[in-house]
Amino acid sequence: MLCLANYAGYAQNDCATATTLTVGTQCVATTMNSTNSTNSNPGAGCGIQNRDDAWATFQATATITVIEYQPTTEDAILHVFSGSCGSLVQEGCADAYWGGFSEVVVINTTVSDWYYIRIQRYQSNGNMNGEVCVWSNIPANETCAGAVSIDVNGACLTKHLARQTEPTN
Repeated sequence: MLCLANYAGYAQNDCATATTLTVGTQCVATTMNSTNSTNSNPGAGCGIQNRDDAWATFQATATITVIEYQPTTEDAILHVFSGSCGSLVQEGCADAYWGGFSEVVVINTTVSDWYYIRIQRYQSNGNMNGEVCVWSNIPANETCAGAVSIDVNGACLTKHLARQTEPTN
């Protein structure tokens, strides 16, 4: 008896067909599942295994980006890469070691550069179901260039690390 199955495949099945995500200013979840995926192995480190996986990509909009994956119940491993498919560089990863816990990676990013997200189920080719979100909510005054002067009673008060300089009149 010969049984043939035709799996249509999954759009997020590998790096080259990664789903494009929009970077928000807060976490807005998007479904990311590895249903009917095939194995891929983009390298080594942080639990990377040749397992069924799902891929997404995003273009950075700030210098710090948060990537979060919330699996439904399974034990997920979240990887974040820079570079291009075939020559990926791992920028960060997360493996909470328990099923159903959120995986979060915070990385330094270059505005307008593209990054890749890969999820896999820990030591299993079983389906991974969950939601991913990517956001950058860094206020403009979080950098020196965006610093805001604060006027206190008509005098400028500046703070340098733990030392404070009082105004002179």
